[in-house]
Amino acid sequence: MKNLLRSKKKNKKEELVGNSGCKLTIFKNETHKVRKQSTNLSNSKRLFDQYIKIKNFKEYKKIAVPKIFDSKKSKNLFFYDMEYINGSTLSLYLINQPFSLTKKVIENIFNFIFYCKKNSTYTYNEDIFDKKIKKLEKLNKHHNNFFRKVFKKLKSHKWKNIKHSNAHGDLSLENIIIKEKKISFIDLSENFINCYKLDISKILFDIISCWSFRSLVSSNPSINIESLKSFILMMVKNNLSKKDFLDIKMLIILDFLRVLQYTKNINDINLLLNKFKLFYDNFDNPLRW
Repeated sequence: MKNLLRSKKKNKKEELVGNSGCKLTIFKNETHKVRKQSTNLSNSKRLFDQYIKIKNFKEYKKIAVPKIFDSKKSKNLFFYDMEYINGSTLSLYLINQPFSLTKKVIENIFNFIFYCKKNSTYTYNEDIFDKKIKKLEKLNKHHNNFFRKVFKKLKSHKWKNIKHSNAHGDLSLENIIIKEKKISFIDLSENFINCYKLDISKILFDIISCWSFRSLVSSNPSINIESLKSFILMMVKNNLSKKDFLDIKMLIILDFLRVLQYTKNINDINLLLNKFKLFYDNFDNPLRW
């Protein structure tokens, strides 16, 4: 699992605590399962919503989610047991495998995303975006001219072109696992909206900010990262309208603001700020992101 803060081994299980606040336990027996357990009432509700989303996910060609084994609520705290997929995150896969293999994975993922687009339903009311922007502005700790411009841009955008669809909800490179050519989505999320555009924005945010690569060591990962960015931008350009792409760029701004909100490490904050400014200053020139 991603962003692990603490790990301790005991007998045949490994306990992990992540930034989500939930407790993760890997049972190293024959089933090799993972238990995800809430630690308070707030993340108990989020965890239950995630459980429902995984249960309702319909496998699409080569894309699946972990199998659910069991679920219970004890003292109002929810937990569920699921399959542990011992594969490689897409971020590691990108660095360690030939780019030609990564391209095939990305093509399968975007086939799923464009399938979700085709099955979009109702259009979201603009109020939901106004509330999200106001919340992020209230939580923002960086009070300077750059952030004033950012929020002004968000508030002036017409959020009229975003429809509800199936979506992962937090589709970072760390939440995509590759094992024996099979793609698995983990840590599905009930975000403030469910929309394929949010999945595209999260993947692009991850690549632009180098967020999933911030702690990885490699001889030259930047080559594959740039190739991946160019390949995804090409697919977006070929399959979506200019209005769609504008929405995605605005959602990338929301991604930067959201991640900055909970990031505490000073090096990570500086990385995000530098990448955010580079993205914003080249908003209409994606090749320079």
